Amino acid sequence: MSPSAALSTLLRMFGVSPDTIPVQLDELIAQWRTTIAARRAVIVLDDAASPEQVSPLLPGNSPSLTIITSRRHLAGLPHALPIPLDVLPADDAVALFRSFAGQERTQDAAATTRIVHMCGYLPLAIELVASRYRSRPSWTLTTLSERLARGTGPLNEIRNADEEMVRAFDLSYRALDQAQRRAFRRLGLHPGPDFTAKAAAALLDLPAEETERLIEALLECHLLREPTPDRYRYHDLLGEYARMLARSEDTDQDHRQAMDRLTTFYLMGAEQADRLAYPRRVRLAGYRTDQPPALPRIRTAQEARAWFAAEHGNLLATEHHARSHDAPWGAARMAHALAGFLDAECHWQNAADLLQHAVDYWSRTGDQPALCHALLCLSSNQASTGRYPQAAETGERALDIARTTGDYEAEAESYRVLGVLHWHLGENQTAVKLHQRALAISMNAGNLWTQARCRNNIAISLLALGKISLAQHHFREAISGFRATGDQSGLIRTLNNLGDLYAHRGDLTLARQTFEQLLPLTESTGNLYAHAMVRTNLATILAESGDIDTALALHRQALADFRTLGDRKSQATAHNGLGEAHHKSGSIEASAENHLQALQIAREIGAPQEVTRALRGAGRAELSRGQLDSAAEHFEAAIIVAHRVNALDEEARAQGALAEVRLATGKTSEARKLLQQALTTLRSLDDREANRISEQLSELE
Repeated sequence: MSPSAALSTLLRMFGVSPDTIPVQLDELIAQWRTTIAARRAVIVLDDAASPEQVSPLLPGNSPSLTIITSRRHLAGLPHALPIPLDVLPADDAVALFRSFAGQERTQDAAATTRIVHMCGYLPLAIELVASRYRSRPSWTLTTLSERLARGTGPLNEIRNADEEMVRAFDLSYRALDQAQRRAFRRLGLHPGPDFTAKAAAALLDLPAEETERLIEALLECHLLREPTPDRYRYHDLLGEYARMLARSEDTDQDHRQAMDRLTTFYLMGAEQADRLAYPRRVRLAGYRTDQPPALPRIRTAQEARAWFAAEHGNLLATEHHARSHDAPWGAARMAHALAGFLDAECHWQNAADLLQHAVDYWSRTGDQPALCHALLCLSSNQASTGRYPQAAETGERALDIARTTGDYEAEAESYRVLGVLHWHLGENQTAVKLHQRALAISMNAGNLWTQARCRNNIAISLLALGKISLAQHHFREAISGFRATGDQSGLIRTLNNLGDLYAHRGDLTLARQTFEQLLPLTESTGNLYAHAMVRTNLATILAESGDIDTALALHRQALADFRTLGDRKSQATAHNGLGEAHHKSGSIEASAENHLQALQIAREIGAPQEVTRALRGAGRAELSRGQLDSAAEHFEAAIIVAHRVNALDEEARAQGALAEVRLATGKTSEARKLLQQALTTLRSLDDREANRISEQLSELE
């Protein structure tokens, strides 16, 4: 594994929400060390390849223990205590052999010692030989010794293993019949981490019943393992041994045909699961074959997502094998079938290379519809990973193809992808226009769900532009569409956005009702992120309403959830909420502490909205303590950041706060100008704050 893939896996194992896992290695390291900082965990990094691979995975100052195993000497790891492990001591090796072979048939101490010596005192070799001996009641220890002494033939070397290991492997392999040997070799060709019986049947080109009998035989001989029900894997050395045998005893054509069958199996399974899990995706026509393999039984969207979660390692490995073994068509189709899952579960790093390959392949073949779809997936991936210029170029290229080919569905999707990109960039007027074009196409096509998604996107940008009434209309239309089409996730997101709109409008009662009604809905879905975010929004409303104690409790609960998820941006949001609530309660030191924590996190991850909010909150604390120069510096910095990212509401609030400093220092004219600028902006964005500033101006007059 690459360090980035390993860190993503570790974060997911610790419950971090996939959509909060970053892409860049330095950001992954920072999030991992934050996640593990206060935990006491035992982390096992097994079969490490190099110090460079595991150094980024070390948990820093956490009280956790990390155990690293490797077949190589790993130098240069800070604070590591190396413990070189030799082979088993003779007595332990004999005891291990007897535990597998049975005490009653291993009384001859000299013969047993000789056998474990021939196994090189290696635990895996001893296990295999002892299990083979136990399955042959007619054998004696002398018989076993004689068989072990036989030559190993041409396979007398195996990487990182001794000759004794190969001798032990040979003993087990020679005991198999011809069909079992063939199965052992061919299953070693599987490129992924594990496989099911159905995948094995595709690889072996055998009926399911016969495949299962062969798998059982290999399990009984300890040549195959079953770590979880119906998922099989080789010990890594046995897998390497099986591949060596395949190269020696089978032809290249045998290998190619086996992998073609396996690729077909996984490709058809992925396309079937993709249609069930993400039925509204814009996709290519389905793949078909004259002799379809026995596909897994996937009947519902939930089962499809579970299948993807279990098999995505195998699917990625199969795509990579196809790409690197002169089968680019299969790799490109697999990339398309995987794109929905990889995007939904935020496996953006895994997706980047295979999506780029798909674009390159379809560009070479001249298949314009396929190229357009691949470009859309790649553009979305580039936007998710912060590569905005590339995302814009890729999205525009997809739009040109969609227009040229008359693919209206792809054209609408192109407008949506570009609209989301411009929203990321703070260019909300452009975003609205693009989403409106997508909406027009969706209305002509009569696609109610796509219309709902477009309206929600339009409303988000309209709210940022201060067009509250129009945004509310689109939010309500989106809610109706998501309800009509049964999209619970889309409904929750839009209701949360609507509550935020009420808060901007100054209607705290309606905002509170919306969030309170939404909380049980998020809890019933089991979505911890959505539940925590609604908690945060409700807490902000309660603090504004004067219910400080309840607000503080909700913010703390949400912060704990965001830490569990590893969502650093939302942690900054929660800290800012705590800072604002503490300020309202008069706890200035606690307020400043939380805003500074939010500022540190937001700057580290590049979240400008939370940076401006934190700067403004820290400035408020300084103002309350009478430190006017420091307060002014914070407010001025907040204005600069907010202006740069076109955050009009945050810029106006910071202007209003800076006006208080100017008044305190006698600069009334400058204060009046700042308040007038803020009022002009906030009249269309936040009625409550606009009224407060209007009162300040009246008092000045």
